[in-house]
Amino acid sequence: MGAQETCRLAAELTEEFGSVVGRVAERAIATFEADGLIERAHIWRVL
Repeated sequence: MGAQETCRLAAELTEEFGSVVGRVAERAIATFEADGLIERAHIWRVL
């Protein structure tokens, strides 16, 4: 996923779901890190 695609996805998620996206991202990051899936956690952190 390139930088433009990442920015577009983040904007679309924020537009559609508002502040809920931040909370979902925090939970996803914590879950992925706990499972050792650091690369997936990084993607959510970037979003």
